[in-house]
Amino acid sequence: MSSSFTLQDFDLEVAVFFIGFYYMALWIMRYCQLAGRTCFGTKCTVERYGKGTWALVTGGTAGLGRAAVLELASRGFNIIIVANEPYKMGQIEQEINKAYPKIKVEKYEFDFGRNVEIKDF
Repeated sequence: MSSSFTLQDFDLEVAVFFIGFYYMALWIMRYCQLAGRTCFGTKCTVERYGKGTWALVTGGTAGLGRAAVLELASRGFNIIIVANEPYKMGQIEQEINKAYPKIKVEKYEFDFGRNVEIKDF
């Protein structure tokens, strides 16, 4: 007796189960990769980008921008701050120079909130 596969032998529930299992495993793998990159991924270091590397931070006078400036300076990056408050930029420059004397800081006053062309920068 030769047994051949027919459409009647095909169990739809089993096929749907394996398709669902495949996609569930795929999503779990994607989330594990994301968690791995987030926790153990490549860090922003001078070793990765090279000695004397500059980091440009816009809005670096308050909030997250200020935190980014201080963190990047602590990691050894030279800093370019672009903001519209020159007094606060001077304060941050003094703070960085006091804590990390080898770090260079450049300041550019510019307001991205205005409707301007890139050539104005």
